[in-house]
Amino acid sequence: MPLSAILVDDPTRHAPFDLARVLKRCGAVNLALVVEPEPGPTPEDAGTDGTALAAACAATYGAPVPLPRYQARYLSRTVISGSRFAAADSAAALARLVRPPFVLVVFSSAATLPLVEALHADERTRPLLKLGITGWRLDPDYNLTQKLVSQGKLHYHEHGVSLERLLCRRLELMQRAHAAQVGTPAGTPPPPPAADAVNATA
Repeated sequence: MPLSAILVDDPTRHAPFDLARVLKRCGAVNLALVVEPEPGPTPEDAGTDGTALAAACAATYGAPVPLPRYQARYLSRTVISGSRFAAADSAAALARLVRPPFVLVVFSSAATLPLVEALHADERTRPLLKLGITGWRLDPDYNLTQKLVSQGKLHYHEHGVSLERLLCRRLELMQRAHAAQVGTPAGTPPPPPAADAVNATA
């Protein structure tokens, strides 16, 4: 039976991909939820509150990053009651909404970075398979995702004009590889990213 998947999307950045549509039609996973930053401006001081999460985001991004609130919705676009949560509460909120293990597919951007950092910091969600998606261009989102893969906070990075056609098959292969890695003894350092961790198909 396919694992559940959570899509963490950034509607302001994800063009030209319709990731929800692709994942809904993918037999490799069962898309359970779509998580997005809450609409509206984020307070300017939201990334300078001195918390460990704010510090981790700033270190990864190279500058302070606002910590948005997120909301989860079904594919029908109906926001789930009680599903709004702060970035620092991401691990507990997602584990409550979808029972682990699940696959996380995230469109990488400054707005979704705090959620990725929070999941990596929590022992319950750190081992979960996490795939970063970016658009066609070699832009700041691309560079951010490369850095997250090198740090082990994301496991793979997919991008390129063929992404929608290849993503489902790639997810099948990623899940097999990740399942084998999770079986390593506790305390074993994670292996370096595979040579094909980035799909640069053009």
